[in-house]
Amino acid sequence: MSDSQIFDHVIVNGRLMPAEEAQTPLFNQAFLSSYGVYETVKIDRGRPFYLEEHMQRLINSADSIEITLDVTVDTLCQWFSRLIEVDPQATWSLRALALGPVGNVPHPIIGFQAPPLST
Repeated sequence: MSDSQIFDHVIVNGRLMPAEEAQTPLFNQAFLSSYGVYETVKIDRGRPFYLEEHMQRLINSADSIEITLDVTVDTLCQWFSRLIEVDPQATWSLRALALGPVGNVPHPIIGFQAPPLST
């Protein structure tokens, strides 16, 4: 198991933060209704596999269930770059999640998590 600090960080709507600061209410209707989409990207020693294609698919998947993500593939890739700066040589699995706007949350939430790769 790696001791990389990247596993302790996330991106939420473009903002890099410690993972423990990223919060959404337990009863967020997007979670309860599965109103969201995700992509998983393998990162090998800092090199993502098909990052742009995965980010485009995230946008397309969100659009298919009527979640409009007001970001471009380039923007999502820039967010990824912020996360990778934490440990440019780490091997991990990027999880990109987009949750739809529900209730008192007026905009989608887009989050990137950096869990270790499953073995």
